[in-house]
Amino acid sequence: MNRRSVAALGLGAAFLAGMGLYVATRIQVSTGLSHFLSAAPDLELASVSTRIADSMLTRTMILSLEGPSVSTAIDAAGQWAKLLEKHPEVAALRSGPGQDLVPAIFELYFPRRHLFLSDEPEVDLAERLSDRGLRSAARALKEELALPESQLVKQVAGRDPLLAFASVLRRIEAARLGALRVVDGHFVGGDPPTAILFLTTRHSPFDASYQAPFEDFLERSFAELDHRFDGSLSLERSSVHRFAAVSERHARSDMVRISAISLAAIGALFLALFRSLRLIAISLLPLAGGILTATSAVLFLFGKVHVITLAFGSTLIGVCIDYPIHYVNHHTASAVRRGPWLSMREIWPALVMGALTTVAGFVGLAWSDFPGVREIGVFAAVGVLAALVTTRVLLPPLMPRSNRSTDLQERLAAAMGRLLGWMYRHTRALAAIPLIAVVVCAVGLPQVTWQDDVFALNVPLAPEWIDEDRRVRERTSQMDAGRFVVVIGRDEESALRLNDEVHRRLQAGLEADLLEQYRSLHAFLWSEDLQNRNLATVGAAPDLALRAISALEAEGFRPQAFSGFTETLQGDPPEALHSSDLLRSPLADLVAPFRVELEAGVALLTFLRGVRDPEALADSLSDLEGVHYFDQKRFLADMYGKYRRKSTALILGGSIAVIALLTLRYRKLRDSLAAAAPAFLAAASTLSLLAIA
Repeated sequence: MNRRSVAALGLGAAFLAGMGLYVATRIQVSTGLSHFLSAAPDLELASVSTRIADSMLTRTMILSLEGPSVSTAIDAAGQWAKLLEKHPEVAALRSGPGQDLVPAIFELYFPRRHLFLSDEPEVDLAERLSDRGLRSAARALKEELALPESQLVKQVAGRDPLLAFASVLRRIEAARLGALRVVDGHFVGGDPPTAILFLTTRHSPFDASYQAPFEDFLERSFAELDHRFDGSLSLERSSVHRFAAVSERHARSDMVRISAISLAAIGALFLALFRSLRLIAISLLPLAGGILTATSAVLFLFGKVHVITLAFGSTLIGVCIDYPIHYVNHHTASAVRRGPWLSMREIWPALVMGALTTVAGFVGLAWSDFPGVREIGVFAAVGVLAALVTTRVLLPPLMPRSNRSTDLQERLAAAMGRLLGWMYRHTRALAAIPLIAVVVCAVGLPQVTWQDDVFALNVPLAPEWIDEDRRVRERTSQMDAGRFVVVIGRDEESALRLNDEVHRRLQAGLEADLLEQYRSLHAFLWSEDLQNRNLATVGAAPDLALRAISALEAEGFRPQAFSGFTETLQGDPPEALHSSDLLRSPLADLVAPFRVELEAGVALLTFLRGVRDPEALADSLSDLEGVHYFDQKRFLADMYGKYRRKSTALILGGSIAVIALLTLRYRKLRDSLAAAAPAFLAAASTLSLLAIA
């Protein structure tokens, strides 16, 4: 082996080793859809959708434990919670309201109770603060104090005879618990009752490197827990994590299976044709060079490699293996005795042209507005070029010096020679092949329909999992997955003002039976404008303290018991409540899912359930600028339709680039079209057959 060969081998081996080390230490596989959203035409909604995909909302799983009794289920949930909290992937876990929640609610809302009296203070409070309204409030207070659960009302009645804080509590409780109950400090839901745990992971549910091990840990730890309780427990859960993990696992499995079958078939063909394990081994080097270099490039440019890109990359095996096949066959079957480098020099222009036309077909994708499409384009273009260079650099030094062909090669070559001779003699008969393809295209292409539902990319979901997810959501009154009203504001206050109006519109929607239920940040926070309007209306009510105490006295209350109410009205007004106050408090976990921070502003989400008339609901909000009825599945389908059309245009552009390259090579458009026609006709026929099937 001469110096040139030794240098080529050393350089190539070092390069492959470096790429392999880089991939092994940096590989991160993404399975989420957000990589295909960032450049959607509606950038604001795309940004919201992208952030939701990796938000506290999607990172929270609901675990529902059922036992022979409620107390057993609560006991088991408590033991499991202590174990789960220690796991590094668990960011937060809630099994009950927490001891610090009620004091926090009191501290935040009681001083501001008059700021949250009414959604429409100018309309409602005139009647509520009239003499008749105050008399009704006094009677309501009397009824509340007679109830067994009136302990809190008794404590604050002297300062809050209008029951303003009680109404705030009811609104927060309804939003916080939904259908849940609190038993012995634990969340309980459903019938038969189950203990409920809300577990939030640190990483995205689509990050398989974290979620796959954590899913295994959940199953193992629950099996051990169930064993301690003599097999009396059952677990149901609702989470994105398990579906994402299964999709990722199946995608990896498909990729490995397809790659293994392809490599096995290639190996068997090589062994039968060339009778040399050495030739099989060296022919796999361009494939390794292509895949490793393409993966390294994607990791370097994008930070992660999407599982769809990897699945697509497995199809490059058939492309990358072409170069060593052409080279090995040319070298071994040639009648002229020559060395490996000379054989490579003779076939190199043809290999380069084949690689460049392949790259031209893909390189347009690298200019796409969609990061996911760019990633696929980069992977394909870099992989093909790297396989070509690896073939040129590494294969000649490793090839056997002799170029002796096998009997099977010679027989196949002779058979192909006879076939070509027959074809030249029967060109008219051969015209039937493209005619048949044209007929197939004429029948099939009009039947082509496009599947823009991105969820069809996933593994078909197990029906029992879907039913289980629905049952858990019903126990906890969770809203419909993927349906929101999105309010986008340039700042918090403008968004909250819109959110106040959305709340009023949705209340009307409930009355009109447009939807079954909704959950909004409005239960916790109103705009500063609305809070101040409430405060101003209360302050403008003439002799409010005097008239209220008179109404209370008429209902049998002692006037001196309400001096605190008078002091409140005469004291300095409280500052309005802001989201920052809530996010610094124990209510942060309750409020955070409703907010999405944007690069320029904030988005507020209202979760919906049982939308019966989406069009009417969307119409009821259509005049509010910055407010959108958002069906994530429909949005993604629309976005993927645009993605498909843009990608089709890029592929057509790549096809034109292929023809241009062929024209430069052959200098005649007719020859170029003749060279390209079989590939284009094959692609159209394949699409037609898929449509027909």
